[in-house]
Amino acid sequence: MLRQLHKTFQHKARLTRLHAYYCNDKCSYDRTIKYIEKYIELLSTKDTATTAATVADLHKKIGLIYFNETENYHLALKHFHKSLELHQLNDITYNGEKSASLNQLIGACYGRLCDYKTSLMYYNQALLLYEQYSPTIFDRHSMFKCLAILYHENEQFETSIEYHLKYFQLFDGQQSLPQDFIHHYRSIGDCYANITDYTKALEYYRKVLDMKQNDTETLHNIGLTYCKQLEYQLAINYFQMALETTQDSPSIAVMYGNLGACYEEIKLFDLAIDYLMKSIHFNQKEKNKEKKIGILYKSIGHCYDGKNMYQEAIATYLKCLEYPYEKTSLIFDQIACSYWNNNDYDQACAYWLKTLKITEEEEEEEQQQNKASELCRINKKLAECYEKNNDYETSIAFFTKCLDLFNDQPSKMLNTHGSIGSLYCKLKRYELARQEYEKKLKFINNDDQNGIGLCYVQIGWCYMREKSTDQALEYYLKGLKLCTDNSILLDAYLGLCDCYFTKTDFDQALVYYNKAIEYTDDKEALQKINLFLDKSICYQYKLDYEQALEECKTCLKLIILNQDNKQQQSVDKLKMISLKYYKKCLELCSSAITTTEQQKILNNKPLYAIMCLYYIVGDNKIALDYAFKYLRILEAIELRETQEQIELAKCYNSIGHIYYWNNEYKLALDYCQEAIDLYQLLTLEIVDQQQAYANAWSSLAVIYYQLDQISECVDCCQKSMEIFYKTSTTAHFTVGFNYELYANLHLKNGQHWVAEEFYKKALDIIKTHAPYELQVISRIENKLINMFVEQS
Repeated sequence: MLRQLHKTFQHKARLTRLHAYYCNDKCSYDRTIKYIEKYIELLSTKDTATTAATVADLHKKIGLIYFNETENYHLALKHFHKSLELHQLNDITYNGEKSASLNQLIGACYGRLCDYKTSLMYYNQALLLYEQYSPTIFDRHSMFKCLAILYHENEQFETSIEYHLKYFQLFDGQQSLPQDFIHHYRSIGDCYANITDYTKALEYYRKVLDMKQNDTETLHNIGLTYCKQLEYQLAINYFQMALETTQDSPSIAVMYGNLGACYEEIKLFDLAIDYLMKSIHFNQKEKNKEKKIGILYKSIGHCYDGKNMYQEAIATYLKCLEYPYEKTSLIFDQIACSYWNNNDYDQACAYWLKTLKITEEEEEEEQQQNKASELCRINKKLAECYEKNNDYETSIAFFTKCLDLFNDQPSKMLNTHGSIGSLYCKLKRYELARQEYEKKLKFINNDDQNGIGLCYVQIGWCYMREKSTDQALEYYLKGLKLCTDNSILLDAYLGLCDCYFTKTDFDQALVYYNKAIEYTDDKEALQKINLFLDKSICYQYKLDYEQALEECKTCLKLIILNQDNKQQQSVDKLKMISLKYYKKCLELCSSAITTTEQQKILNNKPLYAIMCLYYIVGDNKIALDYAFKYLRILEAIELRETQEQIELAKCYNSIGHIYYWNNEYKLALDYCQEAIDLYQLLTLEIVDQQQAYANAWSSLAVIYYQLDQISECVDCCQKSMEIFYKTSTTAHFTVGFNYELYANLHLKNGQHWVAEEFYKKALDIIKTHAPYELQVISRIENKLINMFVEQS
């Protein structure tokens, strides 16, 4: 009975094996695997070492069918692993060469599944086993070739090169080399390119071309190598050569894309756009190229940005969004940059806000690493955008967000505190601005003397705006001691000018005005002119009117020197600063009035200052002449800003005042009323503007007094005084004129003691705030003397 059972087992096993062979011959692989698995099931009933070795071989057989015939690498792996496990468990029949083969097959499966790291591990194990158990017969060619490829895929390029060279050594002494040397030479070139040894890379690429002259892939790789070396023209040459050797549509798409990128780098944007569009055309013919097309549209957008064609760039970036680009936030960021460059800050803000929202929501670990720095950059751009739109509060809010993200980056912290400080200055919140500059100071390296000095100057500027002149002077002087940078020194000198002028130390102020002029670049004509004008005012307060006029003449000379070359040559011929030279300057200046708004601005201030100076020295005729020249310039400006409107009103008032001194009261009244009418149309935001308005009412009051229209005189005088009381805690020199007028009215009504008090108040204010008004001072003093004589 037992013998019959044994025959039945042998019979079933033999039939099952035969069925498997038959199905395999007929390429019926599913049935082949089915019968082999049945055979394994039958063998499992016999527990012997020989049977285990046979089962291991059968699993390998199934694995090979899955690997070679059905390309089901996961199932192939399952059976190769089972086979290897059975071999390793069987000490009696262990075969090292079979284990090596299985490790190689497992490595091949992982390679097909693109798990190159695991694949490399099994190939290395296979190589060790081959060298140990069959060092003379294993196929070194395929092993070295596979290892070279795997090390390349794992970015271990030096080791990949070693195995390529080992492969070459197998052919030492042979007269003819196999064609696959082309592939190996190219791969070695790729490895050297990846480790930035471009000379070696080109050497191996040229070996490929020696074997195959027009190898498309190699020509393309040489082009890429030259790109990495920034040799874009050479890269273009090789890409063109590669393009001529292929009819393959995907390859053509790649070549066109690379040509476009090269032309973009050398700023030939029209050619770049042309080739990038061709690349898009060929990519559209292929499947699954949507992402690549999106990237190409982004490059075209960059080209339009490079051409300053920002609307076209924006339209192209929006086209990117029609394709599955990997990061929408990057496209929004590019659109925002284009709007920024196009000075459309509202739209720039809108797209950076979208970028910010997406970036804040990113959670992937890889993106988290750069998330903080990216958030900082976007918040900073938003802050700058809102600053451009004069929304300083919102700008400060975004800069403050940056501070929370910059907590470990001192250089960025100090720059951000500086930016917030400048914004508070624009908001005229000088104490807060100063606090930001003081915070900035904490982050400046002690070796950075210029940085510390600049910060002191900025703190001094804030103190000056807070009317803390002594503290401002202290910080300006501290900054001056530390700085060596000319631009910072200039800021310190300008601040010191301001301090000493405010403290009425005009001699010291003039010292620093001369220093500031010395450090002001000749290209900064407007700033230099303003400095000379400020010097002129200092000389006025020192009662040195001759030198004040000379400073104004220097201003005019600077204006002419900054006109076109023809006018400059005319001025250079003049040898002395005289009245004749002065009038010639004005003639040339007037001929340039209609050129640019900048030149008009340059001409305004000197003319007004000279008018005032001639008025002060009593030459009303010349003063009136300059006043009308100044008026013509102001009236010629088509779109006047508020400040220019105020200057026009002041000019009307000045002309009216000069007519008053010439006893032409009707004309005086007309021009002063013109000034009042214009002031009433304006929004006067700052104290100086409101006091200029009050001054105009005072001028009208004086004229009405001379016309003996007493009620109108009193009304205008009261309006002037109301404005002065509201706008300042210290007396303005025009208040002195108003007091004189009140004194005249009381004197006229016989109220001598009241008149005397007002005359004394007027004299005290005018001597303090307008010491150059010598005629007025003399007039009031004479009135007081006469009153004293009469009373005696």
